[in-house]
Amino acid sequence: MALDAWLPVGYKLPDGAKARVAAFEGANWQIYETHGEGRALVVHDELAHRWIDAGLIEPGLLTSFDLGDQHLWTISCGLAQVLCPVAEGNSPETKAEALSFALALKATRDIDTDSPLQDALYVEKISRLLPTYSISSRTDDDVVLGYWLTGGASVSAKSFRRLRQTMSWLGAGHLRDVVQAAGFEVAEVMPADRARVPSSRPNSDAAVLVDGKSSRVESESAVAAFELAGRPDLAAFFN
Repeated sequence: MALDAWLPVGYKLPDGAKARVAAFEGANWQIYETHGEGRALVVHDELAHRWIDAGLIEPGLLTSFDLGDQHLWTISCGLAQVLCPVAEGNSPETKAEALSFALALKATRDIDTDSPLQDALYVEKISRLLPTYSISSRTDDDVVLGYWLTGGASVSAKSFRRLRQTMSWLGAGHLRDVVQAAGFEVAEVMPADRARVPSSRPNSDAAVLVDGKSSRVESESAVAAFELAGRPDLAAFFN
């Protein structure tokens, strides 16, 4: 069902992004698809100031504009950066994507230790989970992390064995790095991997010759270097 968008199609935001359609919405925020396959978050003045007052976002990262009698704020991102509600995200395809979310959760909790995050907006560009302060039942952070990593399963990141079974494409050591990056300890003893496990999902098969006959073997995806805007020290640590 189409959402009741605040912005008309083609509306040019202050940073130059042009709105297409509203993809997600809440009581005081909307996320738009923009031309060029990007996204833009548009929020009411009250919510923006709540984030700013809490120290979750620097004032200069949001741009204000007026639409009729409403004073709104916005931040845009490109195709390569995730911007969506935590409850609506796709599971990560690589360790780098998983780490980005884990570090955003940790960075958010370093600033705001209390606000529920199950209804937060994940803004990868600024490494934050921005709470929307809804009245939904609170979900613990370890379940929020597990939900994101698995693409919708109610699995606690503290239940490492179950999480590892659900994310079998990511080696135990790589998964441990992700969970610990979010601020959780891994208490379970991890079995040694029998073979080298890639840090991204397998997505193709490669043909090889075995005894002169064609056979198919699963190829490993290339390991992408982890990048985190504004945090080169952390990025270097995980690479």
